[in-house]
Amino acid sequence: MVIASNTINWVADGFDLGPFHFVQDWEETALTRPAVYPKFVLMKTRNNVETYVRVLSQSPKNFSNVLELGIMRGGSCAFFNTLLRPQYHLAIDICEQESGLGHLAELVSSDGRIFVSRYEVDQTDTGTIARLFSEMSSADPVFDVIIDDASHDYEMTLQSFNGLFPLLSAGGIYVLEDWGWAHWGPFQGPNSTWFGNPAMSNIVHYATLCCTTQAGNVISRVEVTPDATFVYRGTGPLEPGFALESGLLTRGRNLTLL
Repeated sequence: MVIASNTINWVADGFDLGPFHFVQDWEETALTRPAVYPKFVLMKTRNNVETYVRVLSQSPKNFSNVLELGIMRGGSCAFFNTLLRPQYHLAIDICEQESGLGHLAELVSSDGRIFVSRYEVDQTDTGTIARLFSEMSSADPVFDVIIDDASHDYEMTLQSFNGLFPLLSAGGIYVLEDWGWAHWGPFQGPNSTWFGNPAMSNIVHYATLCCTTQAGNVISRVEVTPDATFVYRGTGPLEPGFALESGLLTRGRNLTLL
C-alpha cells in the first residue's frame, strides 16, 4: 500500500494530516487536554508515528479491514483512518473518554466507508469483537491490521492475541503497542504499580519463537521497534484453539516469565 509520508505536516505541538490536527501528548495531561473536533489528542511520539507510516506503506496489502483495541481520546482512530482509509474500521474500549469520534464517523460515512467505535467491550471478549465486526461489514470477521493499544496487561493482551490473530488475513499485521513497558525506567522500582506484573515482552518472545518453530507458516516475520512490535501473519493454517505460548520447540526447557 502506498502512503505518502509528505501528507503529514509537522508543527510545534504535533502534526496535521488530512482535515485533522493531532496534538501529541503521552503524559497524564493527555486525558484532560482540550481538543475539539477536528483536533485530536494522540498519545504517540513522532518516532512512533513515522514508524507506522514506514511499516504500513511498505506493505503490499490494502488495509480494508482495521481493528483497534483501545481508544482513549480517539486520536489514533482518526490517525489510522485518515492514513489507511479502510472500508471498515472498528475500535473498542472498556470505557469512554471525551472525543470527536461521532464527527469522524459522519465524515467517514460521507466517503462511503464505515467507522464504528464501541465501548464497554473488554479486549479479551474476542467473540463479541468478531460479532461486532460482522454486524458492521455483513461478512465474516477478517482483519488486515489489528492494533492493540489497550490494557498492556500480559494476560489480557495474550488472550486477545490468541483470539484475534486467527482472524488476521495472510500478510496482515498484528501490532503490540508499548510492548516494552517493563523495561523502561519508571517501572523498575518496587513502588511502581505494575512492578509485580508479567511483562508484555514475553508475548514478543513467544511470537519470535513461533516464527521460527513454525518455519514462518503461522508468523512470517516479527519487527520490533522501541514503541511497537509488528507481527506478520503467515500463509499457513492455524489449528483450532490456537495459543501463541503453546507448541514452541524449546528442547524441553521451560520458559520463565519476565
